[in-house]
Amino acid sequence: MKRLPFAVKSKAVKRNKSVLNKRVPKTTETSLIDINLPISIINDVTDNDDLDNIDLAKVPVNSGVKLLRDHNETDDIYAKFAILFKNPDTIMIPSKAKRLIEKYLPKPILDEVHGGEKTTENRKVAIELCLLFLSQLSSTHRNILNGKNPGGWKNLRAQYLRQLLRIDSQTYQRVKTALKFEYEKGPILEDRFYRVGSHSYQYRLGSAYRSKGFVPYELQTEIVRKLFKNSCARKLKKAQDNVICVNLMEFYKTIVLPTEKEIEDEADRLIKEGYQKKGKKLVRRNKRSNAYFSNVANLSFVEDALKVYHYLTKNGLMIPRPGNERSGGRIVDSFVLMPSWIRRLIKIDGKPIAEADYSCLHPNLAISLYDGSGQFIKHKDLCSVLGIDELIVKKEHLSFFNKKVGQMKNSPLFDYYRKFESSMIDAIMLEKTNSEYEHKITSRHLFAKEVEMMTEAISRLNEEGIFVGYIYDALFFDPMNSNQVVCVMDEVAADLGIFTTAKLEK
Repeated sequence: MKRLPFAVKSKAVKRNKSVLNKRVPKTTETSLIDINLPISIINDVTDNDDLDNIDLAKVPVNSGVKLLRDHNETDDIYAKFAILFKNPDTIMIPSKAKRLIEKYLPKPILDEVHGGEKTTENRKVAIELCLLFLSQLSSTHRNILNGKNPGGWKNLRAQYLRQLLRIDSQTYQRVKTALKFEYEKGPILEDRFYRVGSHSYQYRLGSAYRSKGFVPYELQTEIVRKLFKNSCARKLKKAQDNVICVNLMEFYKTIVLPTEKEIEDEADRLIKEGYQKKGKKLVRRNKRSNAYFSNVANLSFVEDALKVYHYLTKNGLMIPRPGNERSGGRIVDSFVLMPSWIRRLIKIDGKPIAEADYSCLHPNLAISLYDGSGQFIKHKDLCSVLGIDELIVKKEHLSFFNKKVGQMKNSPLFDYYRKFESSMIDAIMLEKTNSEYEHKITSRHLFAKEVEMMTEAISRLNEEGIFVGYIYDALFFDPMNSNQVVCVMDEVAADLGIFTTAKLEK
């Protein structure tokens, strides 16, 4: 029976025994908690927070990691994890926000936020509830700096905010009202309804506060401290149920982060070499505004990268977060979000990290999932046929399968896929046309398969006592484990029927 052209298939092949025999399993068992852990964890909020959890990648019993399985007592679980937090009561808040609320927000509005009674303590709680809400937007500043979200908008569901600020069911609404008060320079908070029927809103800081940055603030009131700790505990529980997240919590114990001097020295070296990443050249801003540069869209600034690095590491590392169905369950942590040229400066036992990724993964995933005919496709294959530069092919492949049908047809890659993978490209376009998720359905499937591959590879490595860093379709690790990591990644790709191979980054 022929399957629907937009149905995703599941294909596995027999495990390569010769590859298996090259690996010697090690049975090690380590604890997820280490009181001597040199790196702490911070509570950060990414776009994963506003969406439903998915049941994905449960930790196997033979993973080599002891898990804390008591999910009944939130406070008990948080106490067991508290050693991982450098400053567990510290949040990141918009610069000047606290003073503005304290001094200029009308007291009747502040009194409505919490308790309704005009007491000093109630007002302190109300102010910190507002700050806890605003801390959820800290990631928008990073995305403004790196150009991924210049508008500064972030999706946050009512369900998530209600749980975060749960004093009563309407606390978060009263906080929103207070934050939308019109000051002389406009409101601190702006919102807009963006998805009919899902009770979802987008939020951002007002224009006067959007580019001012975020500063650490230590919570003072017991009520808001408890709300914040409960939020951390929920995220840690979620991380415990995910293979990749548990692996990362172990991996963090082994690494040493670069110093600011090391980063500055590396920046100088790369600038001299004319370093570029995804078409953006690394340069120094030297206190000049964007308006000074005629080609700012093609530049990446050292100063902005340092701000992102400090944001991601100053108060510890982020709790690793599994995504939802939209992202296929991709994990987000400090190293996924960190500029790659800084991430490469991480050391393990005094040695630079090694990194391996899958070759041309998403095109090969598409061929596997949508009955393509090719095998082991490479970027250079398209270059030779289309007569275009490999950099253009690589950059276009980052978004090709996530485009709308019309955009795909206008892509410089379309002629190749129409000629050599016509059945596959027809299946993808039909799926985009028929799916409730429209053109984004393809990336959902590709991301989910990618996460399945990485989860399986990491699980097998953990069984051997090897813990690794994660960057979507790539892993980074102690260089002494390079051969084993590549071997396992190749084995997993073969077992899942994906025609790609892993390669070490030079």
